[in-house]
Amino acid sequence: MDIKQHPQYNANDFKYLQAKGWTTQEIIQRWDEENKMGKPPCTWDTTFAQAKLQRTCK
Repeated sequence: MDIKQHPQYNANDFKYLQAKGWTTQEIIQRWDEENKMGKPPCTWDTTFAQAKLQRTCK
């Protein structure tokens, strides 16, 4: 599966998790679990989230 086709895919979330050291397979597993629980994708839309993303992905 192309990760960009995953229902939970968000470019910023993917970038953040990679910066934290997650492998693509680990990210897919997490997103699969979150999708099964009915959670929406993480969108990183808030000011706080954007600041956290910028700090982590320098």
